[in-house]
Amino acid sequence: MKFNATQQHLASVIIASGETPDIVSLTTKSHERFREQKGQYVWRSTGWHARYYVDNPNPYIRGRVKICIPLDVPSTADESQVRVALKRHMKKVNAEQRGAWVTPTSDQLVVGVYWEAMYFPMIEANRSWSTARTYKKLWSLYCKDHFKNKLLTRYATVDGNRFLTELAQRRLRQRGKKSDEQANGLNRSSLSLVRTICTGLFSYAQNEGLIDRNPFSDVRISVKVRKPQKKVMYSLAEVAAVLREIPRTDAKLLFAFCSLLGLRPSEAAAIQWSDVKGNLLSILRAAPAGHLGETKTDNSVGSVLIIKPVARLIEQWRKECGYAQGFMFKRRNGHVINASDFTAMHIVEHARKAIGSRWHGLYAGRRAVGKALWNLTGDIRATAQVLRNDQATSLAHYSEPSVESGRAGSVLLEQAFEIEEAKLLKA
Repeated sequence: MKFNATQQHLASVIIASGETPDIVSLTTKSHERFREQKGQYVWRSTGWHARYYVDNPNPYIRGRVKICIPLDVPSTADESQVRVALKRHMKKVNAEQRGAWVTPTSDQLVVGVYWEAMYFPMIEANRSWSTARTYKKLWSLYCKDHFKNKLLTRYATVDGNRFLTELAQRRLRQRGKKSDEQANGLNRSSLSLVRTICTGLFSYAQNEGLIDRNPFSDVRISVKVRKPQKKVMYSLAEVAAVLREIPRTDAKLLFAFCSLLGLRPSEAAAIQWSDVKGNLLSILRAAPAGHLGETKTDNSVGSVLIIKPVARLIEQWRKECGYAQGFMFKRRNGHVINASDFTAMHIVEHARKAIGSRWHGLYAGRRAVGKALWNLTGDIRATAQVLRNDQATSLAHYSEPSVESGRAGSVLLEQAFEIEEAKLLKA
């Protein structure tokens, strides 16, 4: 389709305001444009339902009608669970309704507009909230300016290669460092994420019939890419030192969930009192950045054994707070906490007193559990079960060469050789 004069003027006004023009807004009448819906949750005799607008199914009557659809949530669920189910349902509804308004096939379609109107809404509807948040952040930081005026059908492999090469060589600004100490380019992990986003966008366009081939499929970066920094894993002694330094019981418990039970910070923040069943803790949900939803992967749902140091903290916190329902960690309004904000307020200062520059957040505590289990058991299945990762991921991250393990193995080798040598002497 070719934009008319009115649509071109509207696009120029939107661009002048600093925003990206939405192809849906440009190609539909103002009274027939797509509208994002939040929906409502209501109780009916059969359970919780979502209520929202759809096009009138009667072809002879224009307008929209409100419908009620059952939500995929048990009738005994509390309102926080119902809200999560409603958001999940409305993401799918909005994506379907947005896609029904327009199917862009124009040679004038800009990559930035396609991201805003078609690709990112699909990501929001089908990926986890944390994944969509990461995509949006990386797009804004590294991709938005590059793709702002690039035509979707004319973007070539050479353009993708130059883009990623420029990111690999870009001089980055780092807080607290002098200009001659700045890192040179994105590291391997960050560059791989940017490439994943770009590859996914063009692959989606290819599957929709908008382009014939994915320009990023054949991109090969020839320059040297900076290695990512080695990830920090606390030792058990460092974990004990941090726990001793933290004054608040709830802050101790949050840190212990990550550093002794191996929970992700988002999973620890979403723990409810009902998840404690005897000596087991069930992991059923996550709250990345305080946004309550599903766990990172299906395998992340599971249970872990509550070891005694953590059990004592749970019991102490139960006595202090005087209740045992809802979330273990919650704000004054009863909503789930943002683990990052809570850590910054109640843990970071004390942790730095305990272990100094070795402090690298709650996730380094989760890695400490994985490393300790591997060192203590020598069985990667133990690490995979507690962290709820697949064995290949656990093996790749936690079975690194260890000086202590190597020396202990050398001692065992020495003893075995001496036994065999003694046998020969007796013979």
